[in-house]
Amino acid sequence: MDRITDYIQAIIADLWVKEVSKDYNDHFLLKEDSLKCAFYYYLRLKLGDGWLIRHRIRVYPEYHLSKRRKADLAIVRVEHKSNRKGRHLSECVEDVLAIIEFKYKVAHVEDPFIEDRNKLRSYAEDYKEAHLYACFVHEKLYENPPSWFDGRQTNGWAEGRVSELIGYWNLDGEYKSDVRSY
Repeated sequence: MDRITDYIQAIIADLWVKEVSKDYNDHFLLKEDSLKCAFYYYLRLKLGDGWLIRHRIRVYPEYHLSKRRKADLAIVRVEHKSNRKGRHLSECVEDVLAIIEFKYKVAHVEDPFIEDRNKLRSYAEDYKEAHLYACFVHEKLYENPPSWFDGRQTNGWAEGRVSELIGYWNLDGEYKSDVRSY
């Protein structure tokens, strides 16, 4: 499974830096939902339906992890279609490979980023094999954008489990993106 998750991680990092940045600069991303839609589109496009089908990998937005929690986007492995036999598709998920949370906020807003970081921590406890992504666009000027994860997280629960995908404005007001894996 490591080969598959490594491949997915590489695709995600590439699409964040290239496609999502281009979409932002071309004014296709208005708010969080357009960010999610663009990310989903490019992820499906780059992975390709043939690859997804061959490896039984699916990408689901608003994926219900439990009655009270849902991920903005989840990448899962499903059972072979011959095993479905009258069951709802949600009952045919074998593994959750990745959980992705998105935030897209203006300069003066910061609490939602912290809330999503805390959500990812709870997911880390319940989905021990899943890689977690914090895809955060913060429309604020930064010389060096901060991490939303401090040393307690990156040396603890987030280590080897979290990738932080950041979009921000540099001091010249240009949109920049960064990928950090812990």
